Amino acid sequence: MSSKNFVAQVSQREFWVRTIIGLALAAASAAMITLSFAPYNLWPLIWIGFVPGLLAQYRIMPKRLSGLAAGVYVGGFIWGYLGPVFADGIWYMKYLWLIIGVIITLVTIGAVAFQERTRYRWFVLQGVAAWVSVEMIRIFIPVAGTWGFVSYALYQQPWLIQPVSIFGIFGLDVLIMLVNYALAQGAILLYYRFKPDETRIPVRTALATRWLIGVGVATAVWIGKGHAGCRCAVGEVECVADPPGRLGWLVVIG
Repeated sequence: MSSKNFVAQVSQREFWVRTIIGLALAAASAAMITLSFAPYNLWPLIWIGFVPGLLAQYRIMPKRLSGLAAGVYVGGFIWGYLGPVFADGIWYMKYLWLIIGVIITLVTIGAVAFQERTRYRWFVLQGVAAWVSVEMIRIFIPVAGTWGFVSYALYQQPWLIQPVSIFGIFGLDVLIMLVNYALAQGAILLYYRFKPDETRIPVRTALATRWLIGVGVATAVWIGKGHAGCRCAVGEVECVADPPGRLGWLVVIG
């Protein structure tokens, strides 16, 4: 076997290995996001659920198939979350997960190239803006509404949802996606250090560090604000989002 054929075989094998691993991570993301919602209620997963899929999309999958990872974790989440609801519905609702998965795959084909050209400078902002803006648009579509908003995974956690009275439901959505994208950016950086790839542009350490610190501070402030508005007693949680006389939003969960 010539050295040229050997290199071609190694490259082909690596292509398929990276594709399989990337798709597995994307499927894991879909499962984690789905499990964070009712009836499973594994709500902490919503804070990290997108990380495996984003790592697969932006670092592990071959570039020309990177969009497929996004299609799998978004489409997979829709299938896991809405699949049982529309199982007996009209055909396009039954296969909504597949339709959206294909659209996401096609739309995100050039995402990796853009992020590498800009050295991942817009990775966090673009990702968060894209996800939350789609949620904003969905509220005007009757059949979509607010189903599957990432913040809904926290409906049983009054100490986390109190600041919503100030920042709105989209404020919490932004925070959740900021955490996911900041962690994903850090994961991409760590993976590059573990397995350098000369064909890929790495994330700058300073950039990833700034995002992690900034998002960490924002999360701590949010949690502190939520805790400050909660007064806990045996058998119930009484939460006031802001002092009486200002917003005065009261939630009582028995």
